[in-house]
Amino acid sequence: MTMTLRAVVLRAVGPLTIAGLLACGDSTTEPEEDGLTLEESEALLEAVVNRAGLVAVQTDALSFTGSITSACSGGGEVTGGGTLLPSQTEDSISFLANITIVPRDCVETVRGLTFTLNGAPSLRQTGTYLLSTPGDLTILFDLDVSMVGTLEYELEDRSGTCDISVSVALQVDFGEFAQTGSASGTLCGNTVEVDLSGPLIPDLPGV
Repeated sequence: MTMTLRAVVLRAVGPLTIAGLLACGDSTTEPEEDGLTLEESEALLEAVVNRAGLVAVQTDALSFTGSITSACSGGGEVTGGGTLLPSQTEDSISFLANITIVPRDCVETVRGLTFTLNGAPSLRQTGTYLLSTPGDLTILFDLDVSMVGTLEYELEDRSGTCDISVSVALQVDFGEFAQTGSASGTLCGNTVEVDLSGPLIPDLPGV
């Protein structure tokens, strides 16, 4: 069981995409100056969760301290570094995460909007990862984290800096190739909430 779970962690929790955002204005659909609208902030949150929110780190049976760099879908990269402390039962293994996430010219497109992201200086992700096998053909990955920090973004001819404070609760079912969950909080001065339910992210390692 130990080796099976560990192998799944290395494949399924590959370059994840942070995961948990901000305060810069009121929560209307109109941007302040050249800031983001509510709809654009929600797309940015989804981009952050899909690429920067879940950061892969390699683990062993005792503990992990280190970093890993993963390519973004449109160019650039995300680096995650910190610690994952494991705890294992007969059919599950959980990790207490404390990860610093730094995007560098990371390009992601969500809802037809293309963002270029950089850390200003970073996002911090804390919370838990849980990998479980409740049935012979069922492998579940649960993410319950918060993400706090600051990002720089570019969107079309606009750019800015966003403070982020969000929570992410997500479950990935590798048997059904589907995920359920949501992310919510504040980002770029807007109160945001996005539904993360749907098919697995197409480029998720191991899928």
